[in-house]
Amino acid sequence: MNTCKVTLRVLIAHRIYILIYLIGIGVMMLALGGSELSASRPVGDTFTPGKATWRSSTGTRTAGEWPTRCAPTSPSTTS
Repeated sequence: MNTCKVTLRVLIAHRIYILIYLIGIGVMMLALGGSELSASRPVGDTFTPGKATWRSSTGTRTAGEWPTRCAPTSPSTTS
């Protein structure tokens, strides 16, 4: 408890340091926020995911080529 009392006494004695620190942090926050808002970025600076691919036992496939395990490979002709 003694450390807390000493810390409070030092902070009260140096109130101007705390005020300068808080004002400095606030100015820095406003400057960084303003620079982010006014930054002009090209349209191509966005993330565009690539096409999903995976390896299977029959070769490399892409997301549009789902395997057809249950579908027949050729039509059955019964006459």
